[in-house]
Amino acid sequence: MDEKRIALYVRAEAEEAVKEQENRLRKYAKAHPDWEIRKSFVDKGPDHKKRLALQALDAEIKEGRYDIVLTVSMDRLSRKIGSAMKLLSAWRDCGTAVTMTIC
Repeated sequence: MDEKRIALYVRAEAEEAVKEQENRLRKYAKAHPDWEIRKSFVDKGPDHKKRLALQALDAEIKEGRYDIVLTVSMDRLSRKIGSAMKLLSAWRDCGTAVTMTIC
């Protein structure tokens, strides 16, 4: 069984929400024995809207570092469906899938 390289992505303003999302993602990943979390990308606090961690994740995906991005929902990637779909398409073209723990 090939190990899947996993990146977590979390975005929230409040520290408590960040921890809750990250705990949910880690629990979900743990249920998949062939998944290895390689890195957690977190956009939090007042600067969460700048999405610097998402930009870093995007760059690393383009380098081929991850098989799957795990996030709690699509709106964590972008609140605009068109922007989210553009990311998903670009990442798919790089061989990276996105899994969401809730829709």
